[in-house]
Amino acid sequence: MPELRPFKVAWILAVASVVLPGGFLYRDLSPVALFFLGGVLLWIFLRERQGDLRPLGVRDQILLLLPFLFWTILTLRLETLVVRFADLLLILAGVKFLGTRTPRDILQIYLLGLLLLVAAAVWRFDLLYGALFALETALLISGLLFLFAAQEGEKIPLALARRLAFLGVLTTLGVFVLTAFYFLFLPRPQYTLFSGPFGSTVRTGLSDRVAPGEIAALQEDPSVAFRVRWLSGPRPARPYFRVYVYGNYHRGVWTALRKGRGGGPRSLPGPRARVEILPQVETRALPVPGYPLKVETVRGPVAESGPEGTVVLKREVLEPSLWRLTVVLTPFFPAESPPEDFLRVPRRIRLSLKRLAEGLRRSDPLETARAVEAFLRRNYTYTLSPGPPSGEPLLWFLFSSHRGHCEYFATAMVFLLRTLGIPARVVGGYAGGQWNPFGGYYLLREKDAHTWVEGWIQGKGWMPFDPTPASGFSSRPSPFRRWRLLWDYLQFRWYYWVVEYDFLKQMRLLRHLAGGLGHRPRLRLNPPRLRLPALVILLGPGLVAGVFLLRRRRFTPVERLLREFSRYGWPRRASETLGEYLERVSRERPDLSSELRTFCELYYQEVFGGQDTRAAQKELLSRILRRLRSR
Repeated sequence: MPELRPFKVAWILAVASVVLPGGFLYRDLSPVALFFLGGVLLWIFLRERQGDLRPLGVRDQILLLLPFLFWTILTLRLETLVVRFADLLLILAGVKFLGTRTPRDILQIYLLGLLLLVAAAVWRFDLLYGALFALETALLISGLLFLFAAQEGEKIPLALARRLAFLGVLTTLGVFVLTAFYFLFLPRPQYTLFSGPFGSTVRTGLSDRVAPGEIAALQEDPSVAFRVRWLSGPRPARPYFRVYVYGNYHRGVWTALRKGRGGGPRSLPGPRARVEILPQVETRALPVPGYPLKVETVRGPVAESGPEGTVVLKREVLEPSLWRLTVVLTPFFPAESPPEDFLRVPRRIRLSLKRLAEGLRRSDPLETARAVEAFLRRNYTYTLSPGPPSGEPLLWFLFSSHRGHCEYFATAMVFLLRTLGIPARVVGGYAGGQWNPFGGYYLLREKDAHTWVEGWIQGKGWMPFDPTPASGFSSRPSPFRRWRLLWDYLQFRWYYWVVEYDFLKQMRLLRHLAGGLGHRPRLRLNPPRLRLPALVILLGPGLVAGVFLLRRRRFTPVERLLREFSRYGWPRRASETLGEYLERVSRERPDLSSELRTFCELYYQEVFGGQDTRAAQKELLSRILRRLRSR
């Protein structure tokens, strides 16, 4: 009958336990480690096909590892500590692949895979990591089962291998149920291993400085920066999320305002909305879809109202955080600082722009601002790669290249308005974003980062204008758009219930379960009101353990012998006695005839003679099975 080598299966699963987390982190790891591991696997595959694979000794493994160890030490920095640690783990695993293949070596490879799994959690603790964790756990448990089965014999029947695989899956499910139980109910610390930039070193596309001339080419980054969940109030079709207000321009660089000169009004006319903001990047300010009236810190650094209607944080985000804002959706923002503070124009720029600006002047400031906005939209082209400027970036953009990104357009409009005596300023944030109907939130990606203009209109306030051509934000529809939104929603729920699961959520869950159990002054359960989540959480581990124990009930030696022999193609006929059955098997396996005859006599002594021969039957059966499997 078909047979399988359990040791080879354990070896393949050990290799997979290293390759999976390595592939998960391929964007973050060094190409040196990835190429080394790939080259080792290719070399082993080719040599095994030729039958000429010779394992390296311990001395050769150390000599091979030494150059990589020196490379790790020389390139080690504080900010790359975890990266180099993971690189070294991959290289060490590759060296182990070239060595001997003993049970001890395989156990060491499994340990390297687990360490890589821990390192992966530092970078990415998202839903994909949850899938990686599940696969890695299944590989480890199944690999250990096959490794221990290999100690019973070089080969095992294919039916037994299938049972081992099923047992590995069942044990993995039991581990997950117990892990979920402890995760939900063990006390939660304030900070965990994953407190930090959420396993990502990417920073937001916005900063407190804007320098158009320093960026010769931009590359769209689709990674998520923020999720803004809409709790109540009307939702704009394409909102602008303000993050920074830039007022000062010096040598081609805009700097954000640090402090306001006066507090804004406590109330403004216009519809109200409540939103939740969840960051996915390190930041010191929050995107606000309107003017903030109330700022509430749910978790994370304390947030407070900043200058000119922005919201700033007391410190940089270093852990999963959440804030709730109450905003007013108004197209006009009040003046916290005197509008005259936003009229300064460098002398050289003013002289160069005066003629152009005068040609755009209209009867009132609002019409003038709209004329400047339309002029820039019609006569200039949006591009992500304007190239390095020659001389003053703004003048080069306006009079030479006529091509640029949003920072050029916003800077040009601000100085054209200021030259005409109209206060204006640059605002940085996110434009539009993508609405996710599954979770009811806006998805703000790095590529949505944008700069626009606010001009002062007497009697109204600061009014937004966007001189960048709309083509700069065009995006081709994707046939997988809905599936991507669903995937992002699952990511969002993972973040909310796993990464951000804290003591408050734990208490809410316990109160929910108490209500589901029909909580009364006397702790009596009310079965009609028992809810499904409570049943799953409370009874799930018991059900899994019960199924496992039922499947693992103790069989008598005769039952075990009949089951094992059936797998080898010797089923017992209904008309056969035990003696007749064992005599028929002995004719096919003469080398076992003596042991089988003795086993039958011990069984008859127990059944008909009343003697306690169960221990002798077990010992003899173990010897029979070992001889059967070793062949």
